[in-house]
Amino acid sequence: MPDDQIDTLAVQVAQTLFASFYKLLKVAMKDQLPGGLFYVASPELTAETLSVIPHNKLPERAFGMLDFMVRFRPNASILINESFITFSFNKTHEWLDSLPKEERDKLLTDARKQGTLLRGKFKLRCSEIKKKRLESLKKKQEAVRKKKENSFKKKEIQTSEVIFYGLWQSSSVADDILRSITKTSEKRKALIAQLRFQQNVLKQYVKGKKIFNASVKGKALSREALTENVKKLIEEAASKDVSENIQQRSSRMPILVGKKVRHTFNEGTFTAKVISTVPGFPDYYNLIYDNELDSEGKVTDTTAIYTYRLLEDYRAKKLDNTGGGRSKTMFEVLFKIRSACSCTGSTIF
Repeated sequence: MPDDQIDTLAVQVAQTLFASFYKLLKVAMKDQLPGGLFYVASPELTAETLSVIPHNKLPERAFGMLDFMVRFRPNASILINESFITFSFNKTHEWLDSLPKEERDKLLTDARKQGTLLRGKFKLRCSEIKKKRLESLKKKQEAVRKKKENSFKKKEIQTSEVIFYGLWQSSSVADDILRSITKTSEKRKALIAQLRFQQNVLKQYVKGKKIFNASVKGKALSREALTENVKKLIEEAASKDVSENIQQRSSRMPILVGKKVRHTFNEGTFTAKVISTVPGFPDYYNLIYDNELDSEGKVTDTTAIYTYRLLEDYRAKKLDNTGGGRSKTMFEVLFKIRSACSCTGSTIF
């Protein structure tokens, strides 16, 4: 390769490297650059740092010795190891040997007398460190608790909104409900409620998270775009790819579909029939309660369909089969088999 081509490539490489170095140093050496805290050192700071070594060989050596001693004599306390390293690095032995015998004996006697005091200070220091660590741990736990609490409140609000508008499980249902809403702002609110519920509560699996966005670069999406995204989510929930992904993550089977159940709430116990599961979400069951049927016991256009996680309610003893003894026993057996398969990764067919 000719030299002129080599020089051209070298210039390009150098330009790329120096551009990266500039970005790195601008952040890492912020205090040392013009305008930084230490760009112009004061005389006091200069005097304080005169004894600072320009390398890290000494601390690396100290850590190496500490690592060896911890492995060689693991029962030794930190104070003992610290004293040994300090004694070695300061060459205290040579200094003591250079002193007269009387002065050396006096220093050793005084050191022994101060041993109890030093050990007390060491225990106090360890106690303070432990206390600070516990405080830090409590702060982290409190932060996690608040985060979970905020997440729960957020999901609770989103669930309430979906209860108001209904969980749309098909494109035709979405169109019907949107037509029944007169205000454009209310339609938009209903669409966003569906998106947020699918994202945060149902945690629907999607290949691109942008489908949950209600805006792009600070600009709100149009109602048509939101409607299209909601319909895509509904279609993807029942698609083959999502179904396979769900089967990999969960082996839950809709064992309650077609069953008559008694569902207990704070207001009382209600009888319902489980008609289906939410497409793509086998944990969520659709129910029609008997008090929602017409006088002839039939489903009409005004019949409300409710969605609940019935298996969780069953575990909480808020759900029961309305059948007889044998039917009820079979209901419990199916539930136990389903639970066992969930633990082992099996699937019921």
